Amino acid sequence: MNSKILAICAFSLAMMFGGLAVAQTPSPEIWLGPAALPAPGPSVADLMDMFTPDAPWKIAASHTQVFMLQGAFVARASQGQLNSVVSDLNRRGIAIAVAVGVMNVPHDPSSGCGGLGNVEGYGTVQQAAKIAGAIKAAGGKVKYLVMDEPLYFGHYYTQAPGKSTGCHSSIQQIVQLIKPTLDVYRQTFPNLIVGEVEPTFFIDGQTDWRGDFSSWAGAYRAAMGRPLAFMNLDIEWPLHNGVEDALAVYGASQGLQRQGLLGQIGVIYNGSRQDRSDEAWVNAARDHLMMMEGQNKLRPDYIIFQSWTPNPTHAMPESDPNALTSLVDFYLNVKEQIGAE
Repeated sequence: MNSKILAICAFSLAMMFGGLAVAQTPSPEIWLGPAALPAPGPSVADLMDMFTPDAPWKIAASHTQVFMLQGAFVARASQGQLNSVVSDLNRRGIAIAVAVGVMNVPHDPSSGCGGLGNVEGYGTVQQAAKIAGAIKAAGGKVKYLVMDEPLYFGHYYTQAPGKSTGCHSSIQQIVQLIKPTLDVYRQTFPNLIVGEVEPTFFIDGQTDWRGDFSSWAGAYRAAMGRPLAFMNLDIEWPLHNGVEDALAVYGASQGLQRQGLLGQIGVIYNGSRQDRSDEAWVNAARDHLMMMEGQNKLRPDYIIFQSWTPNPTHAMPESDPNALTSLVDFYLNVKEQIGAE
């Protein structure tokens, strides 16, 4: 049989079994991030129960590639708790992501702006060493480091009622602030993948946000010697300016990808602080997923089900339609419907 016939046969078999491999779109990674903030912050009531062999989220767990831990939880958890978390995630083959502020400014209430504990998005070298060391001591590896909105909180953020003001740092200043913190995490986990989360509402009233977006990604690559590995989009619900802000930032992120300034794009699907019950929050998260991927045909690389609000109060069981893990099962059931497969 000559090479031409072999090639025809191979093409025919590929078409019979779902098409050529090069034409297939890889399935997105599924990330899960239950609320897990120290009191008085919200935390799901059954967080630690998730990390047992018979925990009732087996289907969701088998399809979850990444579990997101809040840096504040890791910093305050006991070593025994972290040992349980890491051991179970290792057993399940689920990678660890840590979401944490990385702008290296210590807590200083008199400073008037920024700083760990003053404004979100800040951290310190000492905090980084504690978090990284605790996970390593538990036998874990952090695969993803999710910087907590450094561009927004460092450059744009002004003030929330009763809280410190933003520092309005330049993009170059932000890059200088994050480098020593990231160095600590990378020294502990040499294969660490570093990216960030940023909100989409920050473009409201900003005439040159696209230029800032590009400048930030370019400055990061120049300082770190590599591009941002990913950007997870935190879409503010209810939507600012309809769906336009979210789609605009998603499109700008794709532009950064084409320039070699950004690796992957993730989208967070959740409810909002306006949702006053578990049912309302989870139903809203489902609606948001269907809106962005069903109606608007977004195809992010990472799909993230995450909460940092009082709802949902429970992560399990996945059979409960009002539990956080049920969202993973929901996505698996609607993938074909929205054309994501």
